[in-house]
Amino acid sequence: MSQHHNADAGLNANNDDELIDATQASREEFHGFIQPSTIRSWRTASRGQPLPFVVLGRRRLYRRRDIRAFIAAQTHGAAL
Repeated sequence: MSQHHNADAGLNANNDDELIDATQASREEFHGFIQPSTIRSWRTASRGQPLPFVVLGRRRLYRRRDIRAFIAAQTHGAAL
């Protein structure tokens, strides 16, 4: 098994610090309901809180915890 594979073995959908791209975020965090292009546009949202992202080279990546916090901030009404 390669070192890269071993390093990724501990990362899963529950790892809040895992960095994922917009396509993976669309599929795994938004369950396919939100298009990757919409997620990318939220980085520079002029209204509301923009979605935080990390720049690594030419890639724009998102931490799972930031996506989940962004979703929670969009919740309206009382949730008990």
